[in-house]
Amino acid sequence: MLRNLTDGSNRQSYHCGGTIINEKYVLTAAHCVKDLPSVLSLTGVRVGEHDQKTDPDCMENENGDSICADSPIDYDIETTVPHPSYSPSSLQNDIALVRIRGKINFRTDSVKPICLPIGSDQTRNLLGENLIASGWGTTEKGTKSNVPLKVSVPVVSREKCESVYNRTSSVHPIQISSHQICAGGENDKDSCDGDNGGPLIFKGEVNSRPRFVQYGIASFGPRSCGIMGFPAVYTRVSYYTDWILSTMRP
Repeated sequence: MLRNLTDGSNRQSYHCGGTIINEKYVLTAAHCVKDLPSVLSLTGVRVGEHDQKTDPDCMENENGDSICADSPIDYDIETTVPHPSYSPSSLQNDIALVRIRGKINFRTDSVKPICLPIGSDQTRNLLGENLIASGWGTTEKGTKSNVPLKVSVPVVSREKCESVYNRTSSVHPIQISSHQICAGGENDKDSCDGDNGGPLIFKGEVNSRPRFVQYGIASFGPRSCGIMGFPAVYTRVSYYTDWILSTMRP
């Protein structure tokens, strides 16, 4: 979760998601770190969060014993690196890296890095597959969730996606490039406000072992979420794997 501070107050809020890719970097959308509203400033990253209303997060096991996760950890930001070709008007190349101060501790079950698509996963045909979007964004009730929610959404073709957005755009045509993935378009099943920057994932293989692989970053969607026939648009991570790896430093 990316932490924001509202100008003129000490009120903290979380407007975007992100995914840990190593002990120093979080992957998110470029619009989450650049050209933010004037009242917001990006101040940090929170990892290991589940329920924003409780600390620590606890549950009972089958024996009735309470098991608690470690408390979430906040990290300051060292630098942000939006893609150099990011366009705020078209939301093309909507991808960014956030480098934190310090190092993320992976010695807890609640904080782990996501896998990136490499090798055969970079060229995998996802059309028609169901991928998983997740985050703390707005629900069908119009309020943000205190716990992360997930939803399975089908990948739709670029041509179908582009035709939908061009049909509803009264200003200028919206182009969907091969660097993006469209998924969703079912009633009440969608990513929404607050999920931006978060992951779209699918089961893949890393070193011949099953792993969740991040294929998309939530970028934009229709004004109302979860509407039949209106898929959301995600940045296609596989296209940017080389940029990610060449941009990160020790």
